Amino acid sequence: MTGMAKEKHTQYFPLFVNLTGRRVTVVGGGAAAAGRAARLADFGANVRIIAPRLSLEAQRVVRQKKASWLRACFSPALLEGSDLAVAADCRAVNRAVAEAAKSMSLLCSVEDSRGESSFIFPHTLGRGPVIAGFASSDGDSAAVRHFVQWVANLYFDKNNK
Repeated sequence: MTGMAKEKHTQYFPLFVNLTGRRVTVVGGGAAAAGRAARLADFGANVRIIAPRLSLEAQRVVRQKKASWLRACFSPALLEGSDLAVAADCRAVNRAVAEAAKSMSLLCSVEDSRGESSFIFPHTLGRGPVIAGFASSDGDSAAVRHFVQWVANLYFDKNNK
């Protein structure tokens, strides 16, 4: 390398958390928020979506009773009582959620900013007793998806599951 400093990436510790009954607030009503809300609910979280409107995907999550919906614009007071926060809205709202969560010492995943996130959403793979989470320290989602598929094919094909 000729004079170029290699960019350092934050190292995230892989932590598996029991979300059963934990209040998780997801801010945003779009497809990304819906996906996050559904995955959190699948792991037992008590998910509340805060958004003035919901996409079709988010409406489906609410109809399936995987999350409740508070029809509102974000305000910091809406994070009170939450165990985790997820910001999956526009840049300005995500920044406000991140700042509010930080001031409350609340872990927060920000969809469009790893730098503002105190945790990242892993790609998950699991059936039965085996659950794995995969993430990239540099945000290369395509590489992670490829690796997840490789592991799935290797493990599940081998074990006929």
